[in-house]
Amino acid sequence: MLTEEEFYTQLANFIKMKRKNLNLTNEKLADISDMDLSKISLLQNGKHGCNGYSLYKILYSFNINIFDNNIMLNSRQLDKNIEYLKESLKFLQGLKKTDDK
Repeated sequence: MLTEEEFYTQLANFIKMKRKNLNLTNEKLADISDMDLSKISLLQNGKHGCNGYSLYKILYSFNINIFDNNIMLNSRQLDKNIEYLKESLKFLQGLKKTDDK
């Protein structure tokens, strides 16, 4: 688990990277998220944290809705796929041992 300081450092890096990938300026992100530009800047520079609602607004501005049912379904599907891959890997490893004999 991350410490609070590590969390905000990672969050700052994520926001900065995602904002740049979407070609958004700090001003545009502030406008879309309905947040103060200074708060966006402080958060991205790791000088200030944020509350849950502010994080939600920023993520929503990046088209990431943490309450979207599809995210939950995709997470469950991902877990199923991981289990399937683990089982497949065990099966293939068993075949390799048989072939080596």
